Amino acid sequence: MNPVLIVGIEDYGGLAETLPGCLNDARSWETLLKSRYKVGGLTILLNDRADRKSVSNALSNLFQKHTDQFPAVFIYAGHGDRIKRGSSTEDILVFRSDDKSFSGGDFSNDDLIKLLTEHLPKDVTRSPVFVLDCCYSGGLMEAHGQATPRSRSASNPKLPKVKRSPDHKLFGRPAGAAPPKAEVPLILAAAGPDQSAWDAMMSDNKRHGLFSFVATAALSKDPSLSYKDLIAQVKATIAKDYDFGQVPELSGSLADQPRPFLK
Repeated sequence: MNPVLIVGIEDYGGLAETLPGCLNDARSWETLLKSRYKVGGLTILLNDRADRKSVSNALSNLFQKHTDQFPAVFIYAGHGDRIKRGSSTEDILVFRSDDKSFSGGDFSNDDLIKLLTEHLPKDVTRSPVFVLDCCYSGGLMEAHGQATPRSRSASNPKLPKVKRSPDHKLFGRPAGAAPPKAEVPLILAAAGPDQSAWDAMMSDNKRHGLFSFVATAALSKDPSLSYKDLIAQVKATIAKDYDFGQVPELSGSLADQPRPFLK
């Protein structure tokens, strides 16, 4: 059975815009995985339980349980961001911070690689699966009606928007043309590198991440969808039915992309 970690952060303690759809996303993914995929024993961290230390520890445990037969799955609904470090820039995930610092919850590509290197079993060939419903990119789009961009700096005027440098690090992706390996996760991304992922009211009269809402509906209808077909279907649905300019992406192991979801 696939080991699964779901993280949903609605309340950032005043350090970033509230994202009302993230807890609904976490519940939607939980319901889907339990009902359609019969996954049990999920680890779920919400709001103040999803601080950087707690999520890092949970990811360590998740990676240790990863196997080629049952790949580890990390589902995240919350803020992303783009930050500047020295002369370079990088995309990050934003977990809760206990020290009231804007940077206290930052989780970078280097942090991820360290955990994968230390905790992923050495004999595996398949990649862990990441489903990330957040902005990677600093939210370069403007606010869209009553929707909220899932980017900390896009929704907080105290934080500058950061443009990519030539040596920019995309979260979860190796710098340069590194060969495919298990330490590079298969990433289902809610939006492109320079786009916002949106949190908005959906047809069930609840707030959701646009990507999570469409993706869980597609998988509920057809659990046998491959990762590649899922992204293609979600992309087509968003383009046809929603006016958000959000284009989901799939990256990582080419060998794993045609596999059925969670298989």
